[in-house]
Amino acid sequence: PPIRAGHHCHVFRDQPDHRQWDDWAALLSTLDLVIAPAGLHAHLSAALGVPTWVLTPTIPSWQWGLHGESCRWYPTARLFRQHQPQDWNDVLARVAAELDGFAAQPHAARADA
Repeated sequence: PPIRAGHHCHVFRDQPDHRQWDDWAALLSTLDLVIAPAGLHAHLSAALGVPTWVLTPTIPSWQWGLHGESCRWYPTARLFRQHQPQDWNDVLARVAAELDGFAAQPHAARADA
């Protein structure tokens, strides 16, 4: 579905099995930005160097750390942390606000996001 003129959002609901990781890696590496909950897709896209915005719960897995927006393992990952358990509204509102700015950037500038 379109986000704004000239920009599109792709929602992938299928979970890869162990035989499809190369297909998922190929697909994710073509994207300008991946927005995903802390999990398989976030790890894979960030490991590939794709700009990745990770939605993390209040108590995240150890890889994401407990504070800050960055991750020491994945320099292209940006963390959007949940402040209250089970409340994703604030997280999604912050992502939406940042996404508007990201979409307005020229394509070449997005590599630094």
